[in-house]
Amino acid sequence: MEIYITPIIFLILASIMKVISDTIKFHWYSSIFGKLSINSRLYKWLNPDIAWMNMYKEGYKPLGEKFWGSSRWFAFISDGWHLFDLLKTIFSISILTFFIYYIPFTSILIGVNILSRLVDTFILFTIFSLIFEYLFVFMEKKGPRK
Repeated sequence: MEIYITPIIFLILASIMKVISDTIKFHWYSSIFGKLSINSRLYKWLNPDIAWMNMYKEGYKPLGEKFWGSSRWFAFISDGWHLFDLLKTIFSISILTFFIYYIPFTSILIGVNILSRLVDTFILFTIFSLIFEYLFVFMEKKGPRK
């Protein structure tokens, strides 16, 4: 019974994370988030107009990353949109790895079913992340010429 419920829970969580990330990105000022105090840390972490500055030293891109990976691998620490987008991706991949008919890649190596599914979630997430990072950098370089 639990194996049927788990993917549904992940689906609900993925949907919630998608709603939050899209609301932050596309409807900030008309949403509940836009009502946050301008001086609050949460406002500065969530507001897409300024949150991106959290990735860089003194909020200025030419000075470089605030810490190693803050604009790529650890962007989810720097701003809310990246965190909720990351959670959406993890929950979406987890739907696949916890689905009843799914046979984990690592089930032969690891006898514990739940552990092998968690390892597979990590493997699939890593593959997804590498593809995303490659395409994101590629598209940045191939963007409109100025």
